[in-house]
Amino acid sequence: MTREMNPAPEEPDADFPLEDGPGFEVPKIGKFVEQHVLAIAEYCERHPDEFLRLQDDAYSKSMLNLNYPLFRKTEGLSGKYAGRYRKNPQVVVNGETVHFTNDLFPRHYKPFITYLTAKRLLSTASAEQLIAALPAASIAKKASGQIKSYPIGNAQNYATRTVLDRTHPGPTAAEWLATIAEFGHACAYCRRTESELENDFVFEHIVGINMKDLGENVIGNVVPACAPCNEAKGSKNYLEWIATSPRITDAPAVLASIQAHMTAHGYVPLTELFPAEDRQRLDIAINQLRDELDAAATRCAKIIKNLKAERGASRTR
Repeated sequence: MTREMNPAPEEPDADFPLEDGPGFEVPKIGKFVEQHVLAIAEYCERHPDEFLRLQDDAYSKSMLNLNYPLFRKTEGLSGKYAGRYRKNPQVVVNGETVHFTNDLFPRHYKPFITYLTAKRLLSTASAEQLIAALPAASIAKKASGQIKSYPIGNAQNYATRTVLDRTHPGPTAAEWLATIAEFGHACAYCRRTESELENDFVFEHIVGINMKDLGENVIGNVVPACAPCNEAKGSKNYLEWIATSPRITDAPAVLASIQAHMTAHGYVPLTELFPAEDRQRLDIAINQLRDELDAAATRCAKIIKNLKAERGASRTR
């Protein structure tokens, strides 16, 4: 919910408490954006053109380095945008309700700080303190690419996969061999046979095992695929990928064989099985799991830092 504001002053106060000294830590990027999204929405109320621009892919990429628009209306949360936006809290701008993206990474700190400062939603002093406090890996790069790190998102994604893996016993070796035979010992997508492949078939999930697609690790959701098809499909929607991939020569036949396999094993994707209210309950539960994992990792890291500090202090006595 937004409110009307007077024009912003030249140097506004920071929107979150800043502290002096080495103990100051910036919030997580998702929390940082959440803390400032209302200020951005209020700015958009005074500047409707900016509200439209922040719903544009190219503008959000150029200004904030985002892969998706900062804001998206509820009716637009499908296709490539599915799973990329926060369900709650929502933001209201001039009577229009929108969601803001959750596709955020440490590299987005600096563009957001720059944007907020340019729009006079963050003071220059606060911006400088934030940038100085950012972890080096969030803004620095080596010549070969980004500095090595282990984002919490990796662990959160594995946790989501673990949840989806526990909904049903996984495929057995006999089921896997039977499925390979069912597809004529050929890739389910490009139809290349075993004799034509350099490597063995890959265990390919038709519906991705992730928070967006909610695929399950059951035989009805598994087909044999060659490594190139598996890599090319990635996390894409199987219907869209089969229809557009240059690797597939007879898309209707491929789709028919895959859907026949799903039907034969009684597999219905959870996104089709669950109504919207059930999906929302599941989204809340998975997001809670991801938040708890992030909090647990932060607690453990803090314990290690404190123990190291205590050990260092004891050595100086």
